[in-house]
Amino acid sequence: MPTGEEEVLPTELDADGMPVDEPASAAPARSLLRAAPNHSGTASWAKKNVKIKWDYSTDCANFVSKALNSGGKMQQRKGGRKNASRWFRNNIGPLRLDSYTWAAAANLRQHLKNHRGGREISRYDARPGDIIFGYYRSSKKWNHTGVVTAAKGGNINITQHGTAAHTTLNQWFKRNKNLTAISIIRPGKRS
Repeated sequence: MPTGEEEVLPTELDADGMPVDEPASAAPARSLLRAAPNHSGTASWAKKNVKIKWDYSTDCANFVSKALNSGGKMQQRKGGRKNASRWFRNNIGPLRLDSYTWAAAANLRQHLKNHRGGREISRYDARPGDIIFGYYRSSKKWNHTGVVTAAKGGNINITQHGTAAHTTLNQWFKRNKNLTAISIIRPGKRS
């Protein structure tokens, strides 16, 4: 290994698929705080960890949040659970008190757009690590989400906690006639 380079070790995960707590290190450089989440890390984490235990009966947003945090290195923002600018995982013993933006698709979408500098991407511009949301006529809201893990020419592969762990955008539409729109968000800020 050349002098001056550090070896990058894999992130150790606990049973919930979250990074094991490590001692606090020196504050990261300011430029890193503004950097976008690691898109390839988000997609890679989703593919490798899609079989982790579901924490909720509808676990899609929780799974995507874990991929953004563990793989994409998007930093949690502590605060009020209902505050749209906050995004965090919070377990107290067996109690799960995650923020509304961590665990609900519609809230996660708004958080990424309004508080992380996220922008809408065309399906033709999608790339691994983007986050895809589905709008359902039956619930009248953005009610499902997954991680884009491959994309080419508008054909998109999705990894998710849903009916099928690995699927495509075309299969999303074929399987559910209530799905009326999609939104693909590219998160803009890690911190």
